[in-house]
Amino acid sequence: MLSYSTLHNLYSCCGYIMNSEPFLRYQKYFAQRLAGALVSGYLGKGSTEPKLVKIIEHIVQNLDGFHTKGTIDPYSFEISTNALFIHGNKSQVTFDCYGRQVQRELGDLIFIVSLVFQNAKYVEKVTINQFKKAKEQTRIRSWDIRNKEQLYLLSKFPEFQGVQGSYFSGPTYLLPNISGCLGSYGLLHAPGDFVFIGAELLDSFINPRKSAILQETHLSSLQPSSVSYLAPCLDVQSRNVLMNYVFETPELLSLEMFYSHRFAYDLFDFSKKYLALGIGEPVHMIANFGNQLVKTFLGDLLGQLYSSCIFEEDKPVRNFIENFYTHPYSGDERKYLNTDSYCVGGLGSVGIIHTEINIQ
Repeated sequence: MLSYSTLHNLYSCCGYIMNSEPFLRYQKYFAQRLAGALVSGYLGKGSTEPKLVKIIEHIVQNLDGFHTKGTIDPYSFEISTNALFIHGNKSQVTFDCYGRQVQRELGDLIFIVSLVFQNAKYVEKVTINQFKKAKEQTRIRSWDIRNKEQLYLLSKFPEFQGVQGSYFSGPTYLLPNISGCLGSYGLLHAPGDFVFIGAELLDSFINPRKSAILQETHLSSLQPSSVSYLAPCLDVQSRNVLMNYVFETPELLSLEMFYSHRFAYDLFDFSKKYLALGIGEPVHMIANFGNQLVKTFLGDLLGQLYSSCIFEEDKPVRNFIENFYTHPYSGDERKYLNTDSYCVGGLGSVGIIHTEINIQ
C-alpha cells in the first residue's frame, strides 16, 4: 500500500529535481536530438513513408547513451536514455475490426519512461507510437490517416495476436487503455518536428474524415480533453492516502506522474511532458498498481528480444534489456521478463526508447 512518508519523499525530491537546471537542460537537449534525427533521417530530399525505418534508426542513434547527472541537496540523480532498434520486416498483428479479421502493423517506436527511487521502480509509463509524415505542397498542413484499421487498433486495443515473425507472436493480448495514451501518433512535419497525439484523441478528432488536418484553431479544441487523471490506477487504500495528502499538500497535483498528456504540440513540448513522466500508459504506479496486463505484454516483448539476442549473441540488445530490468518494481517481486519462447520465424522491426530517472 502507498504510505504517506513515501508519497511525501517522492513529492519532495521530484519537485526539486524536475525544476533543476540539469534536468531542464536534459529536456532541451533531448528535444534537439529528436529534431536532428527527424531532419537527417526522414525529412531529407526524396524521403518517403516506406523509408520510415531511417528515421527510427536516426532517433535510436541520436538518443542511445544520452545521460546526465545532478545533485539537488540532499538528493542526487541520474537521467539516462537507452535506445534500441531491431532490423526486420514490419511486425504485424491480427485483430477483429468491425467484423473483419485484419492484419496491421502495431507501431513504429515504443517510448518508455521510468522513475527509480531508492533502487526500485516507482513509476513506469509506455506508449506505442506510429509515425505519419505531413502531406507535401499543401496550403494547410495535413496527414493522411487512410489506414483506419491501424487507428482502430491503437485507439481501442481490441484483442490481438502477433503473426509469425513478429516480436510478440504466440499469446493473444487484450490490453486496457486506462490513460487513452497506450497508442499514439507522431505527426511529422518540416523542417524537423512532430505533433504528438494519443490515438484515442486522434480517432475522435478526425472521424469520419479521411485525413487529420492540423490548424492553429484546432489546438484549443484538443487541449481540454488531452489530459487524463491516473488515480484510478491505485487501489482504494492508496487512493485515500493520496487524497488525504493532496488535501494537506495540494501542490502534489503539479506532478505529471499522476496525469497522462495525450497531446504535445511540438518536440520540446513532448520532451517536457515525457521526461516529467506525463506521457504514456502507467504500467506501474508507486505501490504495485498500474496496468498489469500491459506490463506483462512488455515483458513478453522484451523476453522474445532477449531470447533471440542470446541465441544470436547480440550484446547491445542483451545489455539494453538487462539494464531495463536492473531495478525491480516497487512492491512487486514477480518476474515479467518472459524468456520461455523464441521467435524462430525471425523478429520484426521495432524501435524502443527507454529513459530512466534514477533518484538516490
